[in-house]
Amino acid sequence: IEEHRAVARRHHGKTEFEGVLEFVPGVSVQGMEVHSLLKEMSAESLRSFWEQVGRLISFDALINNVDRVPLLWDNEGNTANIMLLSNDSIEVVGIDQAVTAIVDKGPGRARYLDRLSTLSRATFDGSWATEGCAVDGFRSGPWSVSAGLACVREAFQLSCGAEVELQALMDGLRAGLAC
Repeated sequence: IEEHRAVARRHHGKTEFEGVLEFVPGVSVQGMEVHSLLKEMSAESLRSFWEQVGRLISFDALINNVDRVPLLWDNEGNTANIMLLSNDSIEVVGIDQAVTAIVDKGPGRARYLDRLSTLSRATFDGSWATEGCAVDGFRSGPWSVSAGLACVREAFQLSCGAEVELQALMDGLRAGLAC
């Protein structure tokens, strides 16, 4: 609307960048409050929660958002960038998205594409479930899907005391990757 553009120009002048924030009425997936909410959920609601987290991870893989769930990336994750909406149904919302460019040169792009390819293949053929479960994640060895999943389990355990339902998470990841 042109009227809104005129107001913005008057108030912000020649600013080169502007940020827009949206209030998300919910609970950050970190700490005791969400721990209690997850513990009180029915099995069906909890499954829905983990499926939605899996779909969010697929979005993060698409945009190379390295700062939320540490499945593909060499970090501890930040589950506080996941919100659980406070309404009658279970709704997961990602906040603080960042699109991270993958440059053509250097080992980063090849590593990312290799991990994403391996994850996609394991997600669709089900080999993630038979690969064996890494205990320490990839920080103690090379990356694999099971090592990445161990890091995801650790991130949620440390941030909110939640036990990840891997089947539901991977079902959501598969649904998100299939879009």
